[in-house]
Amino acid sequence: MSDSFNPYSPPKAPITEESLEARLPRPRAIKWATFILGMFTFIAIINYWRAIAKVGAVAVWQAEPLFNPVLLLPFGFGLSLFGRSRMAYYGLVCILGFLSFQVFRVFMGQWLAPTALFWMDFGERAGEFMASFSLWDLFYRVAFGLPSRRYYGLVKAPVP
Repeated sequence: MSDSFNPYSPPKAPITEESLEARLPRPRAIKWATFILGMFTFIAIINYWRAIAKVGAVAVWQAEPLFNPVLLLPFGFGLSLFGRSRMAYYGLVCILGFLSFQVFRVFMGQWLAPTALFWMDFGERAGEFMASFSLWDLFYRVAFGLPSRRYYGLVKAPVP
């Protein structure tokens, strides 16, 4: 006998697209983005704290440029941790894209610099290349991956 004939069974809510999207788990790419942005934020806080302890808060903020990309890291961390709207998705994608571009730009400047010790530091260069590639891969998976786009509501999940 099925539950539909049991008068003592609790009523079951119909499965809709909204209820299915609310139950979607956080994709692995979003978890990694949260971890990476959290670690970058933690390192930036420690570096600012050490600089402020060394020379003082006024000197640190007077020496800072008008737009410092490091100040985007806590914002991206908060978006990846708490946001689940389309604007949170676009903000997270922009911050991850900007961060991966900056890391690639810095490492490319080091890779293309003609130094005699380039081949001696090949292990370090390979690690930098892998870190840069991993950040680009994370950006691609968050921006264009189906689970993360479904999580943020850009693609509708199929109703079973």
